[in-house]
This record gives sequence, structure tokens and C-alpha cells, in this order.
Amino acid sequence: MTTTASSRAISAAVFGHPDRKSTVQNWKNRALDKGWNWAVVSGMTDAELREAFWRPGNPGRPSARPDFAEIAQALEHPGMTLWTYWEEARAAKPAQTLSYSRVAAQWAAHRKRARRTMRQDLVPGEKAFVDYCGKRPWFFNEQGVKVEVELFVGALGRSGYVFAWCSMTQQSPDFVEATTRMLEAYGGVPPIIVCDNLRAGVSRAGRDPVINRTYLELAEWYGSAVHPAPPYDPKAKAKVEDSVKLMQRAFLPLLRHNRCASLAELNTLLVRRVQQVNEKRFQKKPGSRLEVFERVDKPALLPLPAQRFEYVEFATPVEVPSDYHVKVAGHFYSVPHNWVGRTAYPRTTLGEVVIDCDDCPSVRHPRSTEVAGQTTNREHMPPAHREQLDRTPAQLLAWAEAVGVHTHALVKAQFERKVPLQGQLKADAIKSMARGSQPVAIEAAAERALAMHSPTPSTFQRVLASLPKNVDTPVGLGAAPAGPAVPSINSKLRRSAKRKAAARPHASAPTDLPLVPVVSRNSRRSRSVCRRS
Repeated sequence: MTTTASSRAISAAVFGHPDRKSTVQNWKNRALDKGWNWAVVSGMTDAELREAFWRPGNPGRPSARPDFAEIAQALEHPGMTLWTYWEEARAAKPAQTLSYSRVAAQWAAHRKRARRTMRQDLVPGEKAFVDYCGKRPWFFNEQGVKVEVELFVGALGRSGYVFAWCSMTQQSPDFVEATTRMLEAYGGVPPIIVCDNLRAGVSRAGRDPVINRTYLELAEWYGSAVHPAPPYDPKAKAKVEDSVKLMQRAFLPLLRHNRCASLAELNTLLVRRVQQVNEKRFQKKPGSRLEVFERVDKPALLPLPAQRFEYVEFATPVEVPSDYHVKVAGHFYSVPHNWVGRTAYPRTTLGEVVIDCDDCPSVRHPRSTEVAGQTTNREHMPPAHREQLDRTPAQLLAWAEAVGVHTHALVKAQFERKVPLQGQLKADAIKSMARGSQPVAIEAAAERALAMHSPTPSTFQRVLASLPKNVDTPVGLGAAPAGPAVPSINSKLRRSAKRKAAARPHASAPTDLPLVPVVSRNSRRSRSVCRRS
């Protein structure tokens, strides 16, 4: 080279600092290797210098970006992953395919650039968003056992005014109760309630969702509509998602220092904390949730109805079986027997079971928790079943007492034996014999049977049959009725004995025949009767 300046001096002159002396020395060595001096180099253009001195680099992997449209279409298939797509692409074109880390990084950057977020301007008082927290609060019962409960959170769309309530479960009664308390806390009703796709609110999710019948009744009672959020889309209810996160951070840490002994005590602590959250000032805008609610949301809410919603749960319609009892929540409830074969529509409230059938009056029963038990209304039974139901000692005695004193004494006499229930059939026979007779005639027959010291169903039947049919009041109560006398059992036996003792006229027979003993079949004891053969 033609210069005597050092590499450090050349670096300071060219680059402004002497730290690039190694670069200067590198270029000097390249020129010396080629045998060039300043006279040769000064006549070369920039392109010739670049081609002469610049070393060809390693091309490495191609720098082309992946086909993002092709990746998005491939990932729509069930079970397809980005790794599977990359393996297939590398097997088809190994030289033109980037490494998996670069493909994943460029795909993530593409999705971030393509994502768009819509900033919604919610109408005041139009929507209330409800959801449950994923992290659950707790209390300690009397035995000191930790009991976890569910935290229900609601938020109004415009102000973000928060409501929270703890319940034991997410089932329909607790979900309806929490929603009702939320509307009462707001002092009004939003036209739309946006809920998650839990079973207590939505029976079937999707593009054509089916709202739970009970929750739909709640919304219609308050004049509101239920709009379920799309599945797996938390942004559709972002307001309540933020409120859920807010309440988890604001309330759950309090339970470290507050040992609640019941659900009511837990809700008392929660109500105070919710009030503090709503009164807290915003950080990036003026006011608080409470102030915005009072000024914007509350005047736009619909008025509450005069009466609170009564919880009702609808059961599956069933065909009334032949025993005219409908099964509701494991218990059997009676309906009118003429409903057999028709469709019944049961529903339950917190203390009552109501069963409907077409245009017939509703049947109501107190709700029972007995599994496999039955509740039967006597009026629902056919006459034959009611009669069968009355065949008990208590019912028979009650019937006899309603007829008269003597009838009651006659029926009571049937149970005055070593095993009282042994007389139930006889008492039931007396009642059956009295069917169709006037109470006065029944009473007279019973009195006569008692007077005869023969309180039996057969005596009662004979006396009742001998009474005049067209006379309401028999003659001579306590004595034998007018007309043909009714022979007693004892007199009948005496006459029978006399007839047997009387000698019958026989035809003439030889007197020298021997006597032969004969056994009578009609006698309980074997006895010999001598007669001439």
C-alpha cells in the first residue's frame, strides 16, 4: 500500500474512532493478497470494488415467509396442529421450508397483526352480564370443615356496576335466586341479560340456543330477554369477565383474615366488599362505578314488577299411568283418575308441586322429599278405590259412628276378640250389607241384633232384610219388628232337633231281620243307628 498511516489512524479518519482498526487491517490484507496498490484501486468503481473484495456469504435457509392463508386453512381441520403442518411441508419441500421455530414465530406475529378488537359503545341500562367465578370462596361449618361455595357476579354494561352473591351450587334454584337478588339490588331490570352457557341458564348452546325453561320464565316475569354468549368466546361478555377478576382479587384475600362460620356471614362480608368496590374511584377517568350507575344506568332500567318471581322448575311432560300418579322428582303425586292416558305437565316450586293437563284445573300438592313415596288425594280416586281405602278398622268405626250408636256398637263388637284385626272382614261385611239401606233401618237392625245377643253379620242381614222396604222409620225399635217374626238361632236349633226326634211312618217290613249298625255321614261324631235290614 502507498500510505504509511497505521490502521488505528485510518480507522479514526474513516470511521471517526480508532476501534475499527481490525476492519481496516482486514481490507489491507485482502489488497496485499491480490497485489493491488492505490493506483489500481483508485480506478475501480464501487460495484467492481464490492465484487472484488466482498466475500460471498452462506445462503443458508430461504428467507421467504410461510403461506399464512394455507396454514389457517389447514388448522381448521379437527386435530390439526402447527407442528403437523410443518412436518408435512418439510417432507414435501425440505430446502424451501423454514425451521419450526421461525414458522411458529412468524405465524404468531401474523395472528397478532391480523387480530382486531371492536370497542363497543354500550347503551345505558341495556345489558347486564352474569357469570360465575372460577376460584371459589369458602366458609367453615360447625365441625370446622372448609366448605367451598360458588361466587355469582353480575355487571351492568355501561357503568360496570358490580353485584356479587355466594351460593352453595350453580344449579337452577341458586342461579335464579342470585339473578333475582341482582335485579333487586339494581332497583330495575335491564332489557337483556347476557349469561354464560351453564346448564341452569341454557339447556342447549349453539347458534340456535335453547334457554332453560325456568330461567326463561324468570326473564319473562321481569320483562327481560336472555342472550347467551357464544361458546368459548369470553370477549362477548368482557365486562363481566373483568368484574369476575376484580372480585376475585378484592374479596378472596379477605378470607385469609376473616373466618366465616356460615354462608350468611360470608355474604354479609361480600356485600360490604362489593359496596367498597363500587364506591372506589376510577384511575383513568373521573367518577366511580356507583356514580356512573346512578347517573347513567339506573334511570334507563325497566321498573321491577310488584311481586317477586316465585321459583318454578318444569319437569318433562308424562303420560298419566293407570294408577293416576305422576312421578315428579322421585315422588308420586295423584291426579284425577279421568286423566289416565292423557299428557300431564308437572312443575315444582320451592314448596309445592303443580300438575296441569290441557284445560283442566291445575292439581296442587305440597312438595315432598320422600323418594319413591306417594301423595294421594282422596278426591282423585274412583269410587271403587275410595271404598277399598275405607276398609280399615278406623274407617269402619267412623262410618258406624256416623250411622248411629247401635251400629257403632255392632261394628265395635266385631273387633272385641283376641286378635282385633280378625274381625275386620266381619265389620266390612256389615258395611257391605248396609249398602243401599236407610240409616234408620241400619240402626234398627243393629239394635235388634244386639238385643238378640247375636251381634253377627248373618243376624244383622236377616233382621235388615225383614224390615219394611218402604218405611223410613221402623216400628218398635228394640223389639221384634212388625210382620213375620224373625226366629232366633236357638229356636231354630230346637225345632230341628224336634223334627229329627219325631218318628217317621215306615212301610211294613219283616220284624225278624237282624239289626245292622250304620254310620251317618252328616254327623261330626260317628254313631251307630240300628235298623232292620
